[in-house]
Amino acid sequence: MDLLMGLGKTGKSLIQYYEKKGLPFILYDGNKELLASYKNKGYSVLDVANIHMDSIEMAVKSPGIPPQDEVVMVCNENNIPVLSDIGFFYREVKPKECIAITGTNGKTTVTKMIGDILKKFDPIIAGNVGTPVMECVSQEEKLYVLELSSYQLEHSGSLKPSIALILNIEEDHLSWHQSFANYKKAKYNIVRNQDSNDYVILNMDDPNCREISSKSNQLFFSMDEKKGAHAYVSGGLIEVRNGTSTYSIPIEKLPYQEKHNIQNYMAAFLVASIYGLPLSEVWKMIERFRLDPHRMEQVGVVRGRIIIDDSKATNPSATISALQSVEKSTILLLGGFDKGTRMDELLKLANEKTKKMIFFGGIGKKLASLAKEMNLEYELCSTLEDAAHKAMEISSLGDSILLSPGASSFDEFQSYEHRGMEFRRYIGVGNEEA
Repeated sequence: MDLLMGLGKTGKSLIQYYEKKGLPFILYDGNKELLASYKNKGYSVLDVANIHMDSIEMAVKSPGIPPQDEVVMVCNENNIPVLSDIGFFYREVKPKECIAITGTNGKTTVTKMIGDILKKFDPIIAGNVGTPVMECVSQEEKLYVLELSSYQLEHSGSLKPSIALILNIEEDHLSWHQSFANYKKAKYNIVRNQDSNDYVILNMDDPNCREISSKSNQLFFSMDEKKGAHAYVSGGLIEVRNGTSTYSIPIEKLPYQEKHNIQNYMAAFLVASIYGLPLSEVWKMIERFRLDPHRMEQVGVVRGRIIIDDSKATNPSATISALQSVEKSTILLLGGFDKGTRMDELLKLANEKTKKMIFFGGIGKKLASLAKEMNLEYELCSTLEDAAHKAMEISSLGDSILLSPGASSFDEFQSYEHRGMEFRRYIGVGNEEA
């Protein structure tokens, strides 16, 4: 019997799969009330007060179950294999074609770019992008394009993508992984089982990507043409040189021209080159692809202030990327749930690039203390709502107000999307009287 751990969206997809296959299973979730509700529905559940693992052969873990969870620890102590939903998917399906994308930032964008650029192959797009892969398992041979988080990669088992992408690796989720070394190790699992028939696409400008060792064919992208990468920027062009596939794409014709989006384009173009797609297919993607909301999205003008929603920036490196394209007349809102990441580099850059920093939320006091040590000016508010009102108060006509929090949303909100929508409400976007 297998133990299914976690009863969120991923857990539900696993339950459906096991029931469809007629496989026996028992359930666990750290939320005792939720677990009890499943018991009342007639499901077998793990007795957390008196854990017995004698009948458990394997555990399949949803991304929401941390590695320090007591049941995960018991599994480890009893040598019971633990797989993420991705590891379980690969064991069950063994797809011939699987493109797996990870990175601290940009992985959702690149996953959707690749899905779009390979549209004629009718790919299944799943994983951390929003749809659990076990919801999408097909009886036919399919191309899977999967966005993978470090949570999913930590127990990814025999995962062997035909093409892996590591876009960047910066400090993130340290409270979960306990150390940056553990976080990197989880990310590197994406190439662990690859061989010489496979490809890995890496960011040559990121030292944490350059240190990766793999048996697969390595393709690099870089903002610097002198580094000898397979995709690079030169004289206002993105140049892609990989085998017989060569593309030259003017940056001025791209809808998104920020540094991080240029890197995202290069990663996607290298996948196109592996598939030998003509330049016309690349241009189709460029013309129709649009970023999801809450990614440096200019959402309105309120009382002469330009309002920018970058709520998706849930770690310092994402906010640092955002700061590369802002004007000095910007009020920056920083705050949220403290994931244990270093913030000093972000604060130093924000002090140079913006008019004023406003801290809020669970990490607000920590940021204020750090800024004080660094002799930086700031405003401190308790909540995002207070910070939005303060930003309107201290800004001037023509200023920009940027929400790019550098931290996750779970101190006040259900998700970064929820945070972004509430920010818009607080600041008065869509309110004609504002």
